[in-house]
Amino acid sequence: MDAFAPFSVFMASVGFKEMSLLGRYDYTMPFYNINGNLDYQANYSLACEYFEKDQASVKHMFVMKDDTHGLLASRSEEFSSYLHRIAAY
Repeated sequence: MDAFAPFSVFMASVGFKEMSLLGRYDYTMPFYNINGNLDYQANYSLACEYFEKDQASVKHMFVMKDDTHGLLASRSEEFSSYLHRIAAY
């Protein structure tokens, strides 16, 4: 059995299409993103591109320099400081 079969089925489903962010940029709530600039899983370049298109009235992108995907594990204090800043908005 293909290990990715369950994901393939889900990604082809109506439920996945309803959850997709493709073409959705008109948020009515604040939009925050915490991203490592070396992240290839939640691709940093794509995250920046999406952030620029986002139309939220309040938005902020936090970039953790020289870090990849495991931000909370690798630099938990810095990550937590961003969460505290978001909570203060």
